[in-house]
Amino acid sequence: MIGFVAASWSFGIVQHSRSRWNSTGSIQFQSNRNSRGNRSTLLCSSSKSEWSPDSWRKYLKTDQHSSNISAFLPSGDVLEGVERKLTSLPILVSPGEIAALKESLKRACLGKAFVVHAGDPNASASQTGSREKRIESTFRLLVAQVIVLAYLSGLPTVKIGFVEHSPIMADCLVEDACVSDVDQLAQASVSKYSDWAMALNMLRAIAKSTGSMMEWVDLIKTQIEDGAIAESSDVKKFEKVHPKTAQFLRMITLVDDALQFVTACGVDVANDVFREPEFYTSSDLSTLWYEQAFTRNDKTYGTKGEYFCTAGHLLVVNMENLGSNSPYFEFLRGVENPICIRVGPSSDTSKICEMLTALNPKNDPGRIVILVGMGPEGMWKHFPNLIRTVETCKANNVVYCCDPMIENEAILRSGSRTRPFDLILAEVEAFFSVCEAESAIPGGIHLNMTGEQINEVFGGSFGFESRQVTSPGPGEQSRLNGLQALEIAYETGNCLRRLRNRAEIH
Repeated sequence: MIGFVAASWSFGIVQHSRSRWNSTGSIQFQSNRNSRGNRSTLLCSSSKSEWSPDSWRKYLKTDQHSSNISAFLPSGDVLEGVERKLTSLPILVSPGEIAALKESLKRACLGKAFVVHAGDPNASASQTGSREKRIESTFRLLVAQVIVLAYLSGLPTVKIGFVEHSPIMADCLVEDACVSDVDQLAQASVSKYSDWAMALNMLRAIAKSTGSMMEWVDLIKTQIEDGAIAESSDVKKFEKVHPKTAQFLRMITLVDDALQFVTACGVDVANDVFREPEFYTSSDLSTLWYEQAFTRNDKTYGTKGEYFCTAGHLLVVNMENLGSNSPYFEFLRGVENPICIRVGPSSDTSKICEMLTALNPKNDPGRIVILVGMGPEGMWKHFPNLIRTVETCKANNVVYCCDPMIENEAILRSGSRTRPFDLILAEVEAFFSVCEAESAIPGGIHLNMTGEQINEVFGGSFGFESRQVTSPGPGEQSRLNGLQALEIAYETGNCLRRLRNRAEIH
């Protein structure tokens, strides 16, 4: 119980390897990863001394995946003026925060934490007022999930939030009339910066808005009851139809009892450690000249000459964009941020050792996260080979996270686009099963979700029938609603608990 309270606000992402749970509830490793693997040929330049924030540009013409960057790369005169404007703006996240995330990931490699990487992918498509409401409701839901996971698993949980960004003036930049307009381009770039700065400031304010952790626990109960009321005006009647509602409410009562107990023991749950849930952010690499403008090594921010991309703490990139001589790869190898690599069922992982060694030549824990989204069947078909391949690499300190959303989209007879809840949960369970079978530690989960009462995902214990599902808007993605997201957190926590219990038996 006290272990839960100590765990719930902490940060980290769990690392894979041979696993055993020790008496403190963490995962011990029995791996020879640091002594295994062959030396790999490095990609792009072989030394950081040959790297600069703009060295990625020399690979634009040679990389097959660079055309999407070139489309948004204005002429030199136009871009130079915009970059001057952007480089004069304050940073969005600090190098100290980025270093703290890496340190959390390093501790997580000892098996002492679990990650929730979640957010609303449609928030940026909203009008301003609605967008702010979406961001706030999603953050509160993220905190609720963390409490559920921490209570069930006994592990500290790292919170990494994301908000999708559209490429800056994507429609306009490919038209000659706009490419030459430095003022219009600068305005769009600063607008993107301002939107993200607003979101970060709002999240930091929300994190400080409660008097104690007990208030966050009350918010979970409210989330469950509001979801029940949205379905039925009578919560008790809803509980009879959906027994898991009663299970959730009983669990929240137990969490509240735990907090009351430690308070009685003299622990102040109103202090900053319990009152303010810290969090990190992730940023998808999209327009590299924009990320370059926020890549700083100013000693004012506490750096020692290292470069940090201050557009986000964790930088996310698709595996397909990390080929040999890739501009994305060249940019990433020189910054100190942790890197999250998306891997799907069709990703070519034949050169993954070469890539990991070049991105993480010292095999530092906390540098690389691998986000795996393959569908339930694909998880069994492709994920084991990925784990075995990475284990042979020289740089094999990686964190495995599951993305059960991306490969599970379906179209119903009504024509509605959706993601079946059963497939999402099946992929989560497959992820845990494969990790256990391959002696790898499940490190985290990625979810598209919102705290709003929507019905875009079909099914779940509180779920909707197919006739009730509504499609997301054009260009938007199906998201879990509050109750569905909490159910995924609940089942994920149970998977972690079962894994720990079986490891303790053996």
